[in-house]
Amino acid sequence: MKTALPRAAFPPADALLATQPPNGQAAVVSDLPAPDAVDPLVAEFRRHLAVERNTSPYTVRNYGSALDEFGRWHQETAARRPAWTEISRDELRLYLR
Repeated sequence: MKTALPRAAFPPADALLATQPPNGQAAVVSDLPAPDAVDPLVAEFRRHLAVERNTSPYTVRNYGSALDEFGRWHQETAARRPAWTEISRDELRLYLR
């Protein structure tokens, strides 16, 4: 069982986005969401992964990137940010096509 470290022991979730990928290439800043476009629920999920679950910074980055990508797709498709608690199976299937 993992023991969670105090919250102060971890950088903010946004700082984890800029972590270098494992292949040694620099993160592409243009691929990151603009600060005003950061979804608060996605940011909280990143914090949860980093702080409460003590996951790898790469896991935080990759899960967050996947949610950001879905959010951008949803914004383009439905012309609004996703309501994460109301996402339907059909929306996910449409996204995965």
